[in-house]
Amino acid sequence: MDRGKIVLRNYGGFLIKAVSVENFRGIQKLAIPFGRVTVLVGPNNAGKSSFLQAIQFSVSISQSLELHSAAKPKLSTFAGSLSPDQLLYTPIRNVYSLAHGGVLTEDERRKIKVVFEFEGEKKFEVEAKKGRNKNIATSIAPKNAHHSLKALDPPFSIIAPGLAGIAAFEEFKSPGIVRRAAARGDANNVFRNILLILSEDSEKWEQFKHRLNLVFPDLSINVSFSKDSDEHIEVTTRRGWNELPIDSSGTGVLQTIQILAYIGVYSPKLLILDEPDSHLHPDNQRKLARLLNTLAKEENFQILISTHSSHFFDEFEDLEATTHWIGKEGIVEGEFERVDALMMLGAMDVKDRLRNGALKAVVITEDSELSLIKAVLESSGFMEGEYDVLSYKSSSKIDSAIILSQFIREHAPETKVIIHRDRDFVDNDVELFIQASKEHHFYGWVTEGSDIESYFIREDFVRSQLNAVEAESLSDCLKKSIETARTASIEKAVNSINNAENRRRNNEAGYHPKSTGQVSTMVYESYEADPVGQTYGKKTLAALKGHFHEIYKRSFSTAGGHQSLGDVGLRAFIEQL
Repeated sequence: MDRGKIVLRNYGGFLIKAVSVENFRGIQKLAIPFGRVTVLVGPNNAGKSSFLQAIQFSVSISQSLELHSAAKPKLSTFAGSLSPDQLLYTPIRNVYSLAHGGVLTEDERRKIKVVFEFEGEKKFEVEAKKGRNKNIATSIAPKNAHHSLKALDPPFSIIAPGLAGIAAFEEFKSPGIVRRAAARGDANNVFRNILLILSEDSEKWEQFKHRLNLVFPDLSINVSFSKDSDEHIEVTTRRGWNELPIDSSGTGVLQTIQILAYIGVYSPKLLILDEPDSHLHPDNQRKLARLLNTLAKEENFQILISTHSSHFFDEFEDLEATTHWIGKEGIVEGEFERVDALMMLGAMDVKDRLRNGALKAVVITEDSELSLIKAVLESSGFMEGEYDVLSYKSSSKIDSAIILSQFIREHAPETKVIIHRDRDFVDNDVELFIQASKEHHFYGWVTEGSDIESYFIREDFVRSQLNAVEAESLSDCLKKSIETARTASIEKAVNSINNAENRRRNNEAGYHPKSTGQVSTMVYESYEADPVGQTYGKKTLAALKGHFHEIYKRSFSTAGGHQSLGDVGLRAFIEQL
């Protein structure tokens, strides 16, 4: 067994802890901690794509040195000189423009440098600068790093760039040529060849098709090619009775196929994906995110992703991936920035629809679960497709919602902005919110009850799900549900009002907050006077679902459409659009 295989095995068992990039394109210096899956989000020109490209560029230096037998061992490094044409991967044609500032020089202080840190305190360093005779002088340290990075099969890393489409025809190429093209990031020209290679292994092909169906359940794919008689590889997809050549498939389908094929054929230690969510429906984005997260764990590799999608980012957050918001100064820390990140990403998701004038309104809500919001909106008069909903996650982040409303107005002045917040028993907060809506030109939608769930416990809405005989027992069912939530309702009101009193004390000079005893007495008196109006909707709805099933032997529906579910103020606003 040669030394390279021994070293590759030793390093191959370690996960990357972090990668730092210096003096590469838009990056002066950027260090990113890694997890099993690492997701980078942020505005354009912040350096996300440059970071991905720098990693693949550094790996391709080792691969290129090996392909051209240009590596020479020194005391502690492998070094070599490559002409620009010999570099297997470069994101731009002019290699000398890859350095930060656009000029690669012989100056050690301005060299490109990529450092991989692994578990177990192991480290790889790859450097590049301008050499003699217009070549690129490269260095890889320590020596055994070259043995771990140089392989094309399987590669240490592979980059799957976004696809804008593929050619109508594709000639057969040898596996060696396909491997080098894939390592270059030349996805378009070898798309069918990679599928052909995969299809020749029946076990891997069935596995690939199963994975594809986890994202697109109704999609089948077929590869046809005879080395004896065919010049071009034929690949078709089928949905129902409709069979199409692969180049007629949607871009989102092509990108998903490419990613899963790369995993199946090349089994990289690091899979690099640049905006894999592009052109995918939000539901498919979330399915792909869950699948990638599962595959990375099951097959023991890492994934580095850049995205502009709030759906993709949010799904990976739920999956506990390592996520970073990248700004022009590097990684942005803090909860407020994270909320802003999700907000701005959400705006990007609907940007094209805004520009095309397809949306009458964008609704910005504090809730993360949107189905109830949408049910009330459509019961109040919105038609599906006329509006979109974005979440700002927390009522304490109303400033973020206002920032997003300004963003939307800038891109679509004709689209109305509705910002939703729950009433939460706090009249003073509601007054401030309505005042802010006038100052910042959005419609402030405050729930009529304590929260969005309160619409679903209205007697008329519940009655709409019952026949005449069943409705006779409705009053008792509602009373029982409200009584079940009594303690939670009083506690919620007391806590909400106490928090509001503390905010006023901090923000209003000379304000003397009510004591906890005063608040408790006030809440108790209000509840006794009007238990229906003062009930905590979330807890009451949960109790109602249980009692409804117990009494009527079926599930309670929260589907929209019934007029009694609508909001009076919201309905009047929608009628004016």
